[in-house]
Amino acid sequence: KKVDVLYIAKASSSQIKAIVSFAQKNGIVTISDAKGFTDKAGIVQLFTVSKKIKIKLNNTIAKASDLKIKKILLKLAKDVK
Repeated sequence: KKVDVLYIAKASSSQIKAIVSFAQKNGIVTISDAKGFTDKAGIVQLFTVSKKIKIKLNNTIAKASDLKIKKILLKLAKDVK
């Protein structure tokens, strides 16, 4: 199955809300380094700890978007909702 990915760089909260809503309806994986992104219904949030890139996942939103995150990625995530 083909999956589209959308990286959201800088956007206001209202823009993020609109973009994420569109992405959910269209099965698009959303990724951002914006603080609190997974709390705003984004799927993947990137952040750094001790100069290492870590990820947070919102698996609930992924499932609602008809997307399945592989177990290996779920195990690598720092925080999974």
